[in-house]
Amino acid sequence: MMYIVTNTIKVKTPFLERMTQQFLSSHTQSKMTDVPGFLGFEVFYRDVPDEADVSEVVALSRWESESDQLAWTQSDSFQSLHQHRKQAHEGKPKESPVLGNTVSRYYSAE
Repeated sequence: MMYIVTNTIKVKTPFLERMTQQFLSSHTQSKMTDVPGFLGFEVFYRDVPDEADVSEVVALSRWESESDQLAWTQSDSFQSLHQHRKQAHEGKPKESPVLGNTVSRYYSAE
């Protein structure tokens, strides 16, 4: 049974391109090829209706199983891909382009 995780991120529209490029460059097939159970990664975006200057980025990852995805979140690979978050919060406070996010998890119907 395939396992899907989506991370839907509300972002200030002027930062949309930078955010999508961060995901696309960090989750490349070559960087994820040795991750057990990883099947693929896609990024989608849209303007949010009725919210001026707000966009959404959806990062979708596909996995062979929930345990594969959870193991990856505990791995050095995951930590290195997400270290920019820690670095962004160190030092001087900086206004974040991220307005919020929601992580959702799905099982494929078979």
